[in-house]
Amino acid sequence: MSKRIMVMLLIVCMLLIAVAGCTQGTTTTATTKGTTTKATTTKATTSEESNITAPGELPIVKDKVTINIMATLYPNIIDMPTNYVTTWLEEQTNIHIEWEILAGSEAKQQVNLLLSSGGDLPDAFQYIGFSNAELLIYGSQGLFVPWNDMIDEYGFHLQQWYDYNAEIKKDQTAPDGNIYGLGSYNECFHCWHSQKMWINQKWLDNLDLETPTTTEEFYDILKAFKEFDANGNGDPNDEIPLTGSYGAWRGNIDGFLMCPFVYNDGGNRLFIDNGQVKAAYMEPGWREGLRYLNRLYNENLLDKECFIVDYLELMQYVNDGVFLIGAAPGGQPGCFANLDEEYHKEFVALAPLKGPTGLQYTGFYPTQTSGASFVITKDNEHPVETFRWADFCTSLEAHKRIFFGEEGVDWRLAEPGEVGLDGLESSALFKEINYISSTSTPQNKCWSHTFPVWTTHETFNGRVSDPEDVWYLEARLYKATKEQYLGYEPTEVVRNYYMNADDAVIFTDLQAPINTYVMESIAKFVVGEMSIENDWDSYLNEFTTLKIDDYLALIQKYYDARK
Repeated sequence: MSKRIMVMLLIVCMLLIAVAGCTQGTTTTATTKGTTTKATTTKATTSEESNITAPGELPIVKDKVTINIMATLYPNIIDMPTNYVTTWLEEQTNIHIEWEILAGSEAKQQVNLLLSSGGDLPDAFQYIGFSNAELLIYGSQGLFVPWNDMIDEYGFHLQQWYDYNAEIKKDQTAPDGNIYGLGSYNECFHCWHSQKMWINQKWLDNLDLETPTTTEEFYDILKAFKEFDANGNGDPNDEIPLTGSYGAWRGNIDGFLMCPFVYNDGGNRLFIDNGQVKAAYMEPGWREGLRYLNRLYNENLLDKECFIVDYLELMQYVNDGVFLIGAAPGGQPGCFANLDEEYHKEFVALAPLKGPTGLQYTGFYPTQTSGASFVITKDNEHPVETFRWADFCTSLEAHKRIFFGEEGVDWRLAEPGEVGLDGLESSALFKEINYISSTSTPQNKCWSHTFPVWTTHETFNGRVSDPEDVWYLEARLYKATKEQYLGYEPTEVVRNYYMNADDAVIFTDLQAPINTYVMESIAKFVVGEMSIENDWDSYLNEFTTLKIDDYLALIQKYYDARK
């Protein structure tokens, strides 16, 4: 073994020991004391305060201040120091940024090593994702500066965000009471209701069939697709009535089709029932849903490869220019169809189906922040100025530049007669011209996701769209969501709760084997490797071994604490 390799291994081992030691120390304190503490934030000195303008006022400082930020780059950005957004922000705030750019593939390892080494830190980290657990660990060690006092005294835009939605602050607040950084908050209307099923309208028209509204009508439609040459190519056996892909966004076959039997988000598959956290996969409705899926599978209405096929393979289900799929779940048609081809327009969103008992749900995924990609470190001599700078970056004026570039060149304000994604002229705010944030083409005009996303439904839907526009798919998704899915969501859902370090470890250890077992069991029940009639009790009993009660009780603890 070379000396260089030995040295590298030694460094990695030291890192692991340091992180483990830090974690242990943090969790022991939290467990033993059982109290909530709030760290003291470094406040601006009198001389600094005289240089800082009032909250919300620009520029942020009268005399220029320089801040060092260590960051990674969004793939298509050419150069951060000379990027248009960087220079625009400096003009607006009078704060100069010195950038230290890390390679994306190695950035997190380098940052963790730096944080564990005890060496000098940059003033801030940007576009380097920290999980809630990491924020709590590094924050409790004093490596990350808490934002609480700065938000109260100097906050302007973040205070407006908290007034807009109080859940944002709850998401950001660690169990010790501190806010250690800035994550993203992106209100995407169709993403909130992304558990969609897409059905081939051309096939329905070919067979003169009505759109199904119940699980039994959907079954009848799939049978017709299978038996009557729905694609009209003369081959009665090449149709695949229903497929899906667990690798695609909301492409899992048990998501949309379980909701007529029991609410199922298709992820952790948990729900709230009168204030109690429950597991959908242990409910009687889950068993009925499995019977339904098994029926589709046995009658060759469900793709035999649906549990293993990749979404890219679904795009190959084309024969002589004829698409072979009748229906498929997904957050958008691109989950199974090539958006560069016209055939994806044959698919329309299917409203949530009504089940045998009248149940009719859709998966619901409201926006929440988790973790942070912008944090301020203990070595920052200008924490208030840095906070004010980040606070301004969450404003609408900054958002338009950060994500879309220069006004009048890369985007412009909406003009009379133009409509937003919702089809309303009153909603239109701005129109992208060059679409620089949504391509892989090298550019130096915007930051895209190099800074956390902060946008409301109003802003998201304010982009001008028309049939020739890049954003027309978004307009199509908005329309489908509003017309087909709005109103079928549950009143509340299980969220990703901010847990203390001890509980986060326990939660992860419990969740992984439970979710693996659920996934494996879905496939086995549907294809018949497990009997829905004979193996159900033993299936339920296995959850006792997996400590399901401890798992649900832990989530219940944080659900109750959040109320």
